[in-house]
Amino acid sequence: MILLYILSTILFGNNLDIDLDKARKLYYQATEKEQFLEPAIKEFEILSVKYPEQKNLSMIYIGSLEMVKAKYAFWPQSKLDYANAGMDILDKWINNNQDNIEALFIYGSTYYYLPFFFNKSKNAETAFKKILKIASLDYENKKLLKNALDFIDKNIELTKIEKDKLKSILNNI
Repeated sequence: MILLYILSTILFGNNLDIDLDKARKLYYQATEKEQFLEPAIKEFEILSVKYPEQKNLSMIYIGSLEMVKAKYAFWPQSKLDYANAGMDILDKWINNNQDNIEALFIYGSTYYYLPFFFNKSKNAETAFKKILKIASLDYENKKLLKNALDFIDKNIELTKIEKDKLKSILNNI
């Protein structure tokens, strides 16, 4: 892994935005097609070595991707094992990401789509409410913020005050 980091730094330099965009694209592709699953995990592993400050966020993505493995697994026990492994990773690393809108969104949306018997809907709602609480127009990734707030608007029951804040931010992005 270290050799891979050194080699990639020599060849391509450090460009966090490009590397993070590549990893994100693979993540979303992996949720649709199994062939992108392992490359996405590897990309986030590389990202966490190349940019140590991104390890917390990378681990949230990796935890979510572990849960995506359950979608593609054939055997019920394998599905459960992957889901449990992913939940362990997510629950461990979300504590280091309480003010990271992207991490909270991946965490919340992963749990939002879990079957009810995993009993994680409250975790998803808490993550989404935290996003709303910390969201502001100063957030640098406006596209991600808009996607997160649109998702919350469509899927989460909000108080009038929360709804007003959400609309205010969305109308000014």
